[in-house]
Amino acid sequence: MMELWTTTTVECAHSSPAMGFPQVHGHSYWLQFFCETSTTNPEPLEGMQRAAERIKAFLDHRNLDDIMQPSTMETLVYSILSNWKGPRLSRVIVRRDSIGCGVEWRA
Repeated sequence: MMELWTTTTVECAHSSPAMGFPQVHGHSYWLQFFCETSTTNPEPLEGMQRAAERIKAFLDHRNLDDIMQPSTMETLVYSILSNWKGPRLSRVIVRRDSIGCGVEWRA
């Protein structure tokens, strides 16, 4: 199996009272989107990139508390999946490179 992927970044705010961070604060997230592809049935990269840009427009410079509860990386993945309008995803990765962590969803 091969996976075609594309990536984008978003800047989002949120608070995490249950985790001891009641103040609104921001993070930079790297979002990676993967779909299956092959030499006999290649997935067009442009479709992936357009869908990723729609997700970026939906999330970038938003307060995640207004979109999801709790506003964690895990719920961010499910928000991405429910708003994705592109090729069928096989994997989604949300990373916070500034502190070396992330979460990965696989179909």
